[in-house]
Amino acid sequence: KTTVEGKYSNGFEIPLSYSNEVTTLIEDYGVLEESVTHQDGSVADDAQVNDILHYKIIYRTPYKQADTKYTTISINSDITELTNYTKDSTNLVAHTESGKPLAVPTIVGTTLSLNDSSGTIAANETIIVEFDVTVDAGKVSDGTIIKNSATAAMTFSDNFKTVGLQSNLVETRIKGVLEFISAPKELNFGNDLKISTKDQVYPIQNKDEGLIVQDSRGEGNQWSMKATLLKELTLANGGLTF
Repeated sequence: KTTVEGKYSNGFEIPLSYSNEVTTLIEDYGVLEESVTHQDGSVADDAQVNDILHYKIIYRTPYKQADTKYTTISINSDITELTNYTKDSTNLVAHTESGKPLAVPTIVGTTLSLNDSSGTIAANETIIVEFDVTVDAGKVSDGTIIKNSATAAMTFSDNFKTVGLQSNLVETRIKGVLEFISAPKELNFGNDLKISTKDQVYPIQNKDEGLIVQDSRGEGNQWSMKATLLKELTLANGGLTF
């Protein structure tokens, strides 16, 4: 509402006048947040193949008192990209921040959902959904970006309801690596090996581990491997050196 009062240059006075009153209702629907972290709790802006990522969706309620209850709690997430790039969805749970368990979330197709209509949760409780996934080495390459977000709809016993609540978008970029998975420590060429004075290939009869190299950097990257003899081969009696 505004007021006007004044005087023109000719001396005519403007009496105190009032405008109409305009009212805007701003409703607080709460906040929906999503985060993705590594197992050590650090933010997973980057990850490597076979890393376990921990996703957490949090609804922070606008209510301060416990006299009102949640009538329905609904949180949904389109996990298409998680399905495309990860595997082994585990530890899927929902609870309040104070530790009260909620209905078990479900995954149907590419949709993760929490639907709780127990009506027993106080409206001032923060709602949490969390789960783990593993970055699938067979589905990603260097530079792959995994994105995810969530939506929420809540109703309360005082007939208040949230409308179109959307979380932030979380992103994790996959960094490809070149690494040894395993390498043999012992090589056995057999008990009856006869070594020639000429160059000759001797097949390995047995080894304790395989030689496995994993390259998740994507197409176009190259690598090579060399082996160096750290100690010369000798006979058991310390005679000939090869």
